[in-house]
Formats: sequence, C-alpha cells, structure tokens
Amino acid sequence: MTQHKLFRPSGSKVTIYDNNGSLLLRFTYKSKLYNISLGLENTKKNLNIAEKKAIQITQDIIFNTFQEDKYSPVRKKIGIDTKFFTSISEVLNFYEQLQPNLDSSTEESLQILNNWLSLSPSEFQDLKNLNRFFIYLKSEVKHKNSEKVGYSDRFIASHLRILRSAINLAFKYKKLETKTDITDLISTLNTQNTKEIKVYSKEEIQIIIDEAYGSRSNLQNKKTT
Repeated sequence: MTQHKLFRPSGSKVTIYDNNGSLLLRFTYKSKLYNISLGLENTKKNLNIAEKKAIQITQDIIFNTFQEDKYSPVRKKIGIDTKFFTSISEVLNFYEQLQPNLDSSTEESLQILNNWLSLSPSEFQDLKNLNRFFIYLKSEVKHKNSEKVGYSDRFIASHLRILRSAINLAFKYKKLETKTDITDLISTLNTQNTKEIKVYSKEEIQIIIDEAYGSRSNLQNKKTT
C-alpha cells in the first residue's frame, strides 16, 4: 500500500493523505489513530471535499462532539510484518504514519528531507548508504530555486534530527534489521557558529586609527567650547 501525505488544512488536527490514488483522512483522538477512507479519487474537486471534512472533524474534536462509534480506530499490527525497511523514505513514511499530528517545524523538516530524497540518486537513498547521502547533501544537492549546490553542516544537522528520530522509532518497532550509525554521522557535522575574521591591510588600519582619533578630538573640542 502506497501512501503519501498531501497536506493538513490550517488549524486542523486532520491530515489528508493520498492512498493509492484515493483520499484518506488521518488523525489521532484520545491516543487512538484513525484512518478514514473517503472513497474519493485524488482530484482538485475532491480535495476541497476532503478539506471540509477534515475541518468538520477538527471542530467535533475541539467542541467534544466527536462520535467515536462512527469511526473505527486503526489496529496497529506493528511488528507482525517481518519485512525490514531498507530505504530512508520508508523510515520517514513510517514515522509520519505513527505521528500524524506533527508540529510545523517537524513538518517543514520532513518536507525538506523528502525534497532532498527526490533530488538524490537512488543508491544514496538506501539506509546502508547514509554516509554517501550526507556527502551528497554537503556538496552536490541542488538548492530550490537556485543554482547553488550543497548545504552547510548546521542546516543539514537541523533537519536530520527528524531522520534520526524516525530511524530510532523504526528500530524500536523492529522495522530495521540493524541500527544505523546516523548519530555518529551527525556528530561529524560542524554545527558551531563561526564568525569570519576580517583581515585589514596596513593602510586600512591607519585609516581606522585616524578616524577614531579624529572623532575623539572633535568630541573633546565640543566639551571645551
């Protein structure tokens, strides 16, 4: 089953997914995960219907009028499937499925990670090649709406924390054969603030001294007059 997140309406607790071309609503209520299949094809018109339904469910939750008996919570069969994840995208999708109501900063990081994956060669998307994926992000991945390539260590590290959480979660639920070395890889990134040291020529140094001396002389003259 192929699912991917489309969007969550502003102010809503419900996320809209594409489930093999059909629209699906996903949310949590009282620590229970709900998947609601709308039986509608993923079209612009049907997305408007899905958005209205998501807002309606959100209002029911807020005003405590949500009728649990109308919907059946998902019975998670995590750990029964013995197939292990092998790609970064599988790990991220699993993370989103278990935590559909994410904060905006996490949503942004997931969007950036998925964009990086879409730009990366297929072999770099394998969990076994995380080190190559890191190198690619630092030196080759293209910027959005720009000709620049590669990102700073700090920028990469700020978003890879979500990937680390997703990998740890997948390992916890026995969806990974072995735990990856992502923590060690992140530790190699230089996340410290670095300030550029300006080197002045002798002529520039003399100009600075003269201007500073002149400012003090003018100030002293004003005080004596």
